[in-house]
Amino acid sequence: MDGSKTSQVHTRGGSNMLGGLFFLALVNTTIAPLPGDYAVADAANNRIQLCPSANPGGACTTVASGFGRPAGIAFNGNGDYAVVDHYNHRIQLCPSANPGGACTTVAGGNGQGSGLTQLYHPSGLAFDRNGDYLVVDANNNRVQLCPAANPGSACTMVASGFRYPWGIAVYMGPVTTIMTLMWKCLRQL
Repeated sequence: MDGSKTSQVHTRGGSNMLGGLFFLALVNTTIAPLPGDYAVADAANNRIQLCPSANPGGACTTVASGFGRPAGIAFNGNGDYAVVDHYNHRIQLCPSANPGGACTTVAGGNGQGSGLTQLYHPSGLAFDRNGDYLVVDANNNRVQLCPAANPGSACTMVASGFRYPWGIAVYMGPVTTIMTLMWKCLRQL
């Protein structure tokens, strides 16, 4: 080849669990999210797929892989994406400007546990107004606030008393409210 960058693209749908993938080579392609695009945490394939909203049913692109059952994903204000790396007990920040490039551990990553720098099967995340990470720490039955300015530093517990919480959303209206989905119930904190 001529030394240009090639990316592999997978189509949505079909049976990629059984190896029925379709591939398309893209040359000199920068893959970054555009307004309306969406990312999918493909848990069984341990990867993140970026899908273009402009082409429904079209090809999605693998932009990050090597996770331990990714359980969630969120975009920050820069278009980078944070991934809930469930089985590796951490949150990874992946650069949108460099698809397939190295991701950085920004929360957890110190083995499973209940310490302030540990997570135990995280299951969801969202960004607050300041760009900090709100992490659902499922097996510790808590929500942690982890500072974006100090990746890997101690997190602060902001909510607890759940029974294996899964998912989180942040209301960005006049008053910030944290909501977490728990066993088919929505509990407003």
